[in-house]
Amino acid sequence: MMAGSFSLQDHVNVLQSGEGVLPAGVRWVGCQGSRPQFRGYPCAVWTLFHVLTVDASASGSTDPLEVLQAMREYVSSFFGCRPCASHFASMAQDISDHVTTPSAAVQWLWSRHNRVNSRLAGEPSEDPHFPKIQWPPPELCPECHGLKLGGEHKWNKDEVLTFLRNYFSAERILPDYLQEESEAVAQQKALLTAAQQQKDTTRRKARETQETPSTQLGQEEEEEEEEEEDEAAAVATEEEEPEGMGGAAEAREPHPAGEEPSPLVQTPPPGRPPWARRRISRRPAIVGLKLRQPQEDIVDLDSFVNQHYKAKALRALSAMAEQQQEEAGERRPESVRRMKRELFDQQEALLMEPYPHPQGKRWMSLLSVGFSRLDVSLCVLFYLLSTLCLSAMYLYFKLKRRLRRAKVALP
Repeated sequence: MMAGSFSLQDHVNVLQSGEGVLPAGVRWVGCQGSRPQFRGYPCAVWTLFHVLTVDASASGSTDPLEVLQAMREYVSSFFGCRPCASHFASMAQDISDHVTTPSAAVQWLWSRHNRVNSRLAGEPSEDPHFPKIQWPPPELCPECHGLKLGGEHKWNKDEVLTFLRNYFSAERILPDYLQEESEAVAQQKALLTAAQQQKDTTRRKARETQETPSTQLGQEEEEEEEEEEDEAAAVATEEEEPEGMGGAAEAREPHPAGEEPSPLVQTPPPGRPPWARRRISRRPAIVGLKLRQPQEDIVDLDSFVNQHYKAKALRALSAMAEQQQEEAGERRPESVRRMKRELFDQQEALLMEPYPHPQGKRWMSLLSVGFSRLDVSLCVLFYLLSTLCLSAMYLYFKLKRRLRRAKVALP
């Protein structure tokens, strides 16, 4: 680097000190795209280096490659699109062969920019409101365009150079959208102060969080020491008591029936302060206890139905038999025997069929299966529906066959 120029570390130090200013937000003016992903930074880089090449040519620079070499190094080191950077590096390999004057540097950058526009035309990165065309268009510079003898397009390079020097001149840069330096420095300092305060607050909270567990441990240790001192004082008080008092304490009244003394705390005898309670840790003895196996209540449905319905049916039949005997009274012995036989047959039928079907709702019987009127009605209805469906299918296919024959017969 040249003597007296700032290095990268110098710029970083200036920014950290608060005297340097960086923009808080990006606001594009000449390179504003129709959407945030269009134009923007790549357009601004091209515009910046066009302005630098034109300014170097206008100022009478002796090194024609000064701006182009800086551009090549910047793009290869800092440009985010790595394929774009490699493509630009490949284009700039023969830069020393084509650029010998500052004016040639202006024209070289213009021609390479048009080459990139031709390659990226129609790509997803192209802004539909700002298509990538060969620049400048005829609307901006009619003198820049011409025709060869064969009718092909050609560039008038002298007119293009004049147009580029006028269009990218430093005098055409408008500082209307620039922010005042003092205002930007004040905003930068306010942001740095707020960030430092937030950092200090975060560190203080982290330090308090680390100190809190140690404080809680110290409090717990002090509480344990106080409990140990109280227990030691209680033991010393018990040893100093006379034997008579101890015997009286042992001969206290038994607990009522159904209640047991607390296994953790003993009530102090009369004359002892209430804080002198001894905690006795007793564990309940569970040795010898056996868990009672849970009994499953399983109900046999067959036996339940037999016992329930058979007993009820027998009682009903016996009651009916007694009532009929009382009503018959003086009937003949043959009729009595016949009645008993019928009753006995009914009893056997009830015993053989634990789930008697209601005889009143049975409409017909087929193969020992009872059908109600609703079942028969549904069967008849389904039969009629199936008959109608079959008839409709038959008519449909018959008509379709006739139509097909008629079509075949037509000339």
